Amino acid sequence: MWEIITGRLTHKRRVSAVAFSSDGSYLATGSEDGTAGVWEVKSGYRQVQLSCGSKVWAVAFSPDGRYLATGSGEGMVGLWETFAGRQPLRLAHKRSVNDLAFSPDGRYLATASEDMTAKVWETASGRLLFSLSHKDTVNAVAFSPDGRYLATASNDTNACLWEMATGRHIAYLSHKLIVNKVVFSPDGYYIATASWDHTAKIWETSSGRELFRLPHRSRVWSVAFSPAGVSLTNTLVATASKDHTARVWETSSGKQIASFTHDDSVSAIAFSPDGKYLATASDDHTTGVWEIAGGRQYAYLPHEDGVNGVVFSPDGKYLATASMDGIARLWLWRSEDLIVEAQSRLSRNLTQTEWQQYLGEEPYRKTCPNLPEEVYVERTRV
Repeated sequence: MWEIITGRLTHKRRVSAVAFSSDGSYLATGSEDGTAGVWEVKSGYRQVQLSCGSKVWAVAFSPDGRYLATGSGEGMVGLWETFAGRQPLRLAHKRSVNDLAFSPDGRYLATASEDMTAKVWETASGRLLFSLSHKDTVNAVAFSPDGRYLATASNDTNACLWEMATGRHIAYLSHKLIVNKVVFSPDGYYIATASWDHTAKIWETSSGRELFRLPHRSRVWSVAFSPAGVSLTNTLVATASKDHTARVWETSSGKQIASFTHDDSVSAIAFSPDGKYLATASDDHTTGVWEIAGGRQYAYLPHEDGVNGVVFSPDGKYLATASMDGIARLWLWRSEDLIVEAQSRLSRNLTQTEWQQYLGEEPYRKTCPNLPEEVYVERTRV
């Protein structure tokens, strides 16, 4: 598998976060170098560089793409006009901001902080609506698909469910150790949590009742549901663990249906928009793309250091990764997209050796019948 030419988006230090705009035209990156970037996906051109003052841990586009939110190590939340680079609002926590999320309608922004609170802000005015307290660092926030609820995950061993209309606490979703991540299923019926206690759990949103416990052999760093509309009968949930595996489970039964192995901790996961593939980011310096039904590795994407973030573009064409090597990368991960890209860029067909290197087991063919396999210039092959 190979990188597209415009696919290296460079920072000066570790890239901590990546996020696509809702239309897939732009990618946002956040870095420990104290900046965030907005990049055009097709060209790799950086449209805007935002100076955030300290390490950037989280980035998120508003649903309409007008705003980019950044969360930084000094406790500041920047709300930026995406393409003007202007910061109309600057919101504050007392300590580092670990995560942030816009409500589905874009009216609200939720933030998670080491100051033991999650806060909900009105996007248009920056007005603080609620400050929601935990007993330790808050690691993650997530809105339900209908915007009625907010979930928070904390080092205090709990995830909590809150009512957005009032800020009222509804339920504790408890683990034995730190809770890293919390997410809602696309239909909002379920919540999934990931914990240092070697488990992920699936909960019923309406009651806060624990439905299934999903075991690993070490800490579970992240959890994700398969996209809406993929299956009429069963949603899937994936987990990423320090035990070197990512696993896929049936939401309705808690049954494990797949397991994918790396050579080191798996830090992040993402389902493709069609739900057929799972991308995994690992400390072993690679990202894998796996075919869920067949269990085979579809793509192997090497990096120069650990990979700590991965996300698909909304149309599934691109995969973005965040790495500790200071580079965010954009990949064309499907063979058919690589072939189209090659046709637009090459003056000759790939040799059989190059085809095998870039496209693996895909059967060899001349994708540009009117072009030669090799071109010679002054007896030198190019």
